[in-house]
Amino acid sequence: MIKSLEVKNFAIIEDLTINYNEGMTALTGETGAGKSLIIDTINLLLGDRADSQMIRYGMEESYIKGIFSHNNELDDLFNNYNISINNDIIIERIITKIYHY
Repeated sequence: MIKSLEVKNFAIIEDLTINYNEGMTALTGETGAGKSLIIDTINLLLGDRADSQMIRYGMEESYIKGIFSHNNELDDLFNNYNISINNDIIIERIITKIYHY
């Protein structure tokens, strides 16, 4: 389960931290408020392909960090890659601009 999400300079999001609690979480808001961007950032943490167009206008990079609670069902996967997990799982992504000269 996701426990926390931190997003900086992603699309229209300048700086956002969301702490999730146990139970159901509902994302609500008006059209264009950025609800789908929250889902996009989680998908990027889970392996979706990033694009430098996702970086907030005028910024050089975007930063996304997710903290997930440890799930015993993933132990075999972690063991296969020699990854030891004691508590939470932290995944970070940095998207940077690509310049062509």
